[in-house]
Amino acid sequence: MSFRISSALSFYLALFYLSTFIDQSIGLNVLFISDGGAGHLTPMFELTKAMKHHNITFLTQRMALIYINLDSFSSPLFRPIYVDNSVDALLKEKHDYERGIEIMSNHSLLTAMPDLMPAMTGIVEAFLYKIIEISVKYETFVAIF
Repeated sequence: MSFRISSALSFYLALFYLSTFIDQSIGLNVLFISDGGAGHLTPMFELTKAMKHHNITFLTQRMALIYINLDSFSSPLFRPIYVDNSVDALLKEKHDYERGIEIMSNHSLLTAMPDLMPAMTGIVEAFLYKIIEISVKYETFVAIF
């Protein structure tokens, strides 16, 4: 019992130490991934701004531009990359989001799943292709939260 407590305590102390000094350490190549929702986009962007000594690649959808202008943060170590670089990407993502809301509002969760899964699969697939492309091009560490 005491071994489990001491090993758990040492793990949490090491995690605290890393989280305290990670922004002052040597430059890392970090990839942040966000789907563009405001709930977790804003804290992730604030964390990105705090990590001044690291090469940050921020992967998100064009819907993120509604909440935060990623291009306004200018740093030579910060790269915002969007999943879809086409001109009409924002309109397409907004249409997909509205379609998902419409499906969920007219059906229960169980009956809406056959209609929602193809749309969600397309979004996840686009993210995965872009993650592979970025990890090869920029040699980044991939951590999904």
